Amino acid sequence: MYFNIHSGSCAPAERDLPSLATVFSQTLSHWVPMLTSASSSHHASVSEVMLRHAARDFGRTGFREVSLEVFNGDSLAYSYDICHVWRVADGRCSSIFYLTEPRALAGTAVIAVERPNVEEMLIWLRLRTARHPLRLDPSRSRQFVLGTDFTYEDMRFWLPMQALEVNTVSFHSRDGHDVCTVRAARSSAYAQDPDMRVDLDAQHWVPLLIHWFDGLSDRPLKVYRADRLKQVDGVWTPTIMSVARPVDRYLSVMTLRRACHNVAVDMSIFDPESLADLSTEAFDRWRRSSTDLSLIHRLGPEATA
Repeated sequence: MYFNIHSGSCAPAERDLPSLATVFSQTLSHWVPMLTSASSSHHASVSEVMLRHAARDFGRTGFREVSLEVFNGDSLAYSYDICHVWRVADGRCSSIFYLTEPRALAGTAVIAVERPNVEEMLIWLRLRTARHPLRLDPSRSRQFVLGTDFTYEDMRFWLPMQALEVNTVSFHSRDGHDVCTVRAARSSAYAQDPDMRVDLDAQHWVPLLIHWFDGLSDRPLKVYRADRLKQVDGVWTPTIMSVARPVDRYLSVMTLRRACHNVAVDMSIFDPESLADLSTEAFDRWRRSSTDLSLIHRLGPEATA
């Protein structure tokens, strides 16, 4: 579902910091009847896959509380607690990510705005000690966040499908689930990219697995994985997301602790100039009404639906 601290004083020492709405709604109205057809899922073109992914249901609004652990090899380097609130309106999704732990970085926040399939994101970063947020260049969407292995782009809901030069689309079954695999080369406006293999759940169109390759070997440079899909308030969502960089033996794991969907969210929370006035208490109303998912992680994969 896609914070980068540029100040050395805030960075963990262990690792380096590294109108569409109308067109979309008209096109989507043509394809929506196909989305529930199991038989058509196995005969989708590239454009159909893009539309189905863009139409995925992650809630018109929502709240998530996650823990984010960062590993160097087998050792836990550091961890964060983050609150995430989003709202979809006017053909775009606005998100705020608010760091609550550790205390030394609490109050650090990011606002990100994305559109379905479109590469360019709007990103604002507010450092804990700053009064005003920084507007980041869209090219920084692929920089690492808070010294983790996640980039801003990895935290998106919608993949930037328009930036992919798709080679093949195929369907297959894995562990009893239909999977759509897209093999593509990235055609980015910002940098040259490795080849990609994207596995999407062919029912809910959630990205399950993304491999990045340099084209010279079969060993991936980076792997994104979403596991243990759970239905919360009628919305299917991964409860564990991870990004690994096998060459460097780096791994970051994001674990969903609480969630709720389709709740009241005022657009004013996404005003960059209001970030300095936010506090942890601002998220309490959603936290109180959210589903506690900690039991799922104690019981293991069999606890998911």
